Amino acid sequence: MKKIICIAILSIMAAVGLILAGCTQEETPPTQEEPTVPEKIADAQDVVVDLYGEDLLKSERTVSYTLSDYVRNIAAEGVTYTLSSTSEGLETGDVRNNRFEVTVSTVGEKSFTLDVAQNGTALFSVSAKISVVDTSANNIQNGGFETGDLTGWTMSDDAGFAVGENLTYFDTNGYDPVPTVNQDGDYYLDGFDQANGFTGEAKTGTITSSDFVLGGSGWVSFKLGGGAHKSLKVELVDKESGNAIATFNNYMFSDPYRSIGLTEYAYEVPAEHLGKTLFVRLSDETLTGSFMALTADSFRMYYPEGEEPIVDNETVFPARYSGDVLKEQLDVEHATNQLPNGDFESGDLTGWTGDALFAI
Repeated sequence: MKKIICIAILSIMAAVGLILAGCTQEETPPTQEEPTVPEKIADAQDVVVDLYGEDLLKSERTVSYTLSDYVRNIAAEGVTYTLSSTSEGLETGDVRNNRFEVTVSTVGEKSFTLDVAQNGTALFSVSAKISVVDTSANNIQNGGFETGDLTGWTMSDDAGFAVGENLTYFDTNGYDPVPTVNQDGDYYLDGFDQANGFTGEAKTGTITSSDFVLGGSGWVSFKLGGGAHKSLKVELVDKESGNAIATFNNYMFSDPYRSIGLTEYAYEVPAEHLGKTLFVRLSDETLTGSFMALTADSFRMYYPEGEEPIVDNETVFPARYSGDVLKEQLDVEHATNQLPNGDFESGDLTGWTGDALFAI
């Protein structure tokens, strides 16, 4: 009995000792996390901005940047961002939602800085340079018809060109899918004048662009549709001599999906014409037949030196005048999808092979 009592007393004393030890032991403070600090990734890469706009309605351009491309931990506590312009003709905005913008309005070399601070202490700066150019002299006015009218173009009195904005055509003809115009932006040049019942197709005449100075790499590009006859063409004309230095047509025409719909073409103008003043002329000289009008869009007359459109024969085709080639191949003057003597207007069976059962 005494042995049991002793064991119990010892157990109680041990428990009391543990309690006392726990009361006197110092508590370990929680680990303090280091505050998150923004870090610089890189300065912004130099960019080139062209003040030219195809509609010539804007005299300034805005450049957008993503903050997290240049700064890590952008949402760190207490961080502030300050944009500072160091150039005339460059205005800065505010940093919002991981983005910031600057606006340029004059030609020249521009720069700005993004200063980063945390809790009032400056950390680092991100710098950026912008080269601002103006190639309006090297382009035609309203080359994409985005003014919604024919501003910058001169049309002969008898021509039927208008500005179209429909996205599709032949909507009620049962085609699946419905053919698309394939314009860039909202508007394009419509020689058919579809909005007025295709009245443009029965008219002939020309429409001429504003002048431009051929520069840069010498490449030009544009989109064409319609024009199922070689007399419907686009010309690059030397202003001084009045002569066409290059002639093109819509040789990729096909019915229905490349008829009114636009196909992109590109052309490298011979180097001897660099620096010369040129203009674009579209001609419609044919009254009779189907698809005897042109559609057009996106006349880009300037590519910087070392830059050129990608001619892949799938989305962009080499611009050329194919009338002579077609005549040799098919002995007709129509586009490649047209049958020779398909309407039998030769008065005989030229282009057809059959037996004596068939006659004109």
